[in-house]
Amino acid sequence: MSRETRTVRPFLRTSLDDTLGEAILRFGDQTCEADEGITVDDAESFAINTGEIVWAPDGRFEDFKHVLRAGAEELGIDLSALGLLAVASTSYIKRSEVVHRCPLDDGDTDGDPRDDPGFWRYLSLAYFWEFIAWRESRAFARGNFEKYVDGMTSPECVLTRMYTRGASVGGLDHLESAEAVRGTDFWRSHVLRVRTGTAPPVVRALVEMQETRPLERDDLREFAKALTRTWANVVPAIYDDEDAGALISELREELFPAGAG
Repeated sequence: MSRETRTVRPFLRTSLDDTLGEAILRFGDQTCEADEGITVDDAESFAINTGEIVWAPDGRFEDFKHVLRAGAEELGIDLSALGLLAVASTSYIKRSEVVHRCPLDDGDTDGDPRDDPGFWRYLSLAYFWEFIAWRESRAFARGNFEKYVDGMTSPECVLTRMYTRGASVGGLDHLESAEAVRGTDFWRSHVLRVRTGTAPPVVRALVEMQETRPLERDDLREFAKALTRTWANVVPAIYDDEDAGALISELREELFPAGAG
């Protein structure tokens, strides 16, 4: 068992301290606010789950970016050459990963609205309420609807789930892949909540496999865990379609040899 606690290092006086102090780190189904920790029972959880940073919605993150831009301009650094990375790490298995990235040369804009829970909340309430109520009718009947419309939890909010599913397969040019495999569990458990979802060619290859040669639930779970573990040795995020297809085929043959049994 390992208890992981976030560490905030205020490199820019109070600006960074305030920004990270009010952010929330999500890891799998767990959330971690400032000065709190997340208890993980086994090493496999670190390999399977991915981290997500949710910035405070009061504008502090934009204030922080302004500080960075001002410092770069004072030093005469070209803003187009700079970006901001937020990295989550664990000492338990010595793994780090980028959980947020953005450019600094976006002037005085308010950033990408897709990163603002209010953007998704507005769309949910103003335009998609009836659709979401239909999609999550059982939860709505119990009065349990906030997480599906508030935009705060990407794997739960209906609109962010739809958006991230489309993004996970590579966007508008590959929406047929987003529709090919039905079932929330496949996408939530094996794509969106794990690192696989950050590599669209791999997601498309996984979808094609499950569409043409579907695995039963337990076998699919075993396969998905093995796929996530490959990130310890290779970098699927840079794979093209050919590489991704080979990865999926080889892993399936390794776990479930043709003609076995």
